[in-house]
Order: sequence, then C-alpha cells, then structure tokens
Amino acid sequence: MQTAPEIGINELRKLIQTIIERFDYDFSNYSAASFKRRIQRFIEIKRLGSVENLVNKIISGEIKKNELLTEISVNVTELFRDPSFWKHLRKVLLEQNLSQNIKIWQVGSSSGEEVFSLMILLNDLNLLNKAEVISTDFNVGIIEKAQSGLIPGKSMELNTSNFVKTGYKGELTNYFKAEGENYSLTKDLLSKIKFKEINLVKDSFNGNVDIILCRNILIYHNPQLQNDILKKLHQSLNMSGLLILGSRETIEWSEVAPKFTMLGPEERIFRKNKV
Repeated sequence: MQTAPEIGINELRKLIQTIIERFDYDFSNYSAASFKRRIQRFIEIKRLGSVENLVNKIISGEIKKNELLTEISVNVTELFRDPSFWKHLRKVLLEQNLSQNIKIWQVGSSSGEEVFSLMILLNDLNLLNKAEVISTDFNVGIIEKAQSGLIPGKSMELNTSNFVKTGYKGELTNYFKAEGENYSLTKDLLSKIKFKEINLVKDSFNGNVDIILCRNILIYHNPQLQNDILKKLHQSLNMSGLLILGSRETIEWSEVAPKFTMLGPEERIFRKNKV
C-alpha cells in the first residue's frame, strides 16, 4: 500500500470545508493530528495519492458520505474494554440501590461492543427491565452495523478474557449465538437497545438521562469542542445523574467542572451536583 503524503494545513482546511458543504458534517474542531492520520489512511486504502484527489472525488460524488465517515470514525473496540472500569461500574450501580426506572445514554455506538457490554451488565444486575438504553452515533452506517448485534468470532478470545477479568461467573456465550464466522447478541438484549443518529457537534439531546457513558469520544476533539460537548451532556443529565468518561478524559478544566463531583478518579465517573 502506497504511503500517503504529509497533509498541509491549507489542504486540510479545503478538505474540511468540502466535507461541510457536501456532507453537512464539520470536522473543524476535531483533533487535527487524529483527523490527519485517518485521512491519510483513507487516501492510502483508496489509493487516491493526494488530498486534492480526495476532494475532487467527494465533489464528483465518487466518495460517499458514509464511506468516508466510517473510516474517520473510531471503530476499534471490544467487549468489556477496560475490565476494571466495568467492575467499578457494577459496584457503583449496586450502591445506587436503584428502585426506579433509569435512562442510560451510551454515546458512540461504534460497532456495538460498548452497549452490548452494558446490556450484559444490566441483565446480570437484574436491571434490564428497569432500564431504557439509548445508543447514538453520528454515522448511520455504523449504527446499522451495531444494530445487527454481530461481533467477529476472531475477537471472542479477547472478549472472553475481558469478560472473565470483569468478574462474571457464567459464560460469555450465554449472551451470544454463533452465526457463521460471527457471534450474534441474543435478541432479548439487542431488542432493548434504542439506536439513534445524533451528531454531538450540532445536535442537542434533551434526554433527562440518569447515566451517560461517553468513553473515548472527547479525546478526538479539540478543547473548544470538548467543552461544548460537556455542556450538552450536563444539560441532558438529571440531577445526581452520572457522567462516565474514558480513562484519558476529564472535565476538570471545563466550564462544567464545578457542576460535578468526581466519584472515581481512576474510572472517570462524575455525579451531577444538585443546584
């Protein structure tokens, strides 16, 4: 595969403007380094040779919106990623002593593994019938993949290892059925997930949500957009609701920092303060 040339700042601006005009999606406030890496990879895979050729093919319609956004999106994930986090989340949910229904928003459906892990946890805690779970992504193609409930069979060894490290006593295959080279999440779990297209950059979500899982999303945006997203997440949370970020993410520098109390510094769980 031919290596793509280094992308200059003017080329990057022209590409971003073209994507805005043609695909109505704004990457202006994404992490420049991350965005450039993914564009270079796309150019290499498609053997386009240059950003100029990519721009021309977007304008001509040869490169489609979902095709490009799927490659730029971060879709590398696994079941029970960061097992220590899932062990901690189990403890936090148990401590909540939940007697009322809860609404959970999982941001970034990706290929589904994060929300599938959540459903297995809720089922194990007998909270499935009390929980409304919404999983969102800006990429329709990615949502369709997650909605299929399929995960690749080649990743089951890693997924099973994470499952065991998380402390489950049963078998991961109790929740999945072999389907050719893949495994399919059982329909009783998959059917309870509401998938929805939401673009965090421009859409609002008036959710009245009790828990938001937004792990490993902020790191791909610059501080300005991170701050804007955090304000939206704060507005969507009910009082005393939980905001859960990735292990490399925090709110400490943001405008909403005084409005939260950190519950777990290592696991990045924050509770929305009462006014």
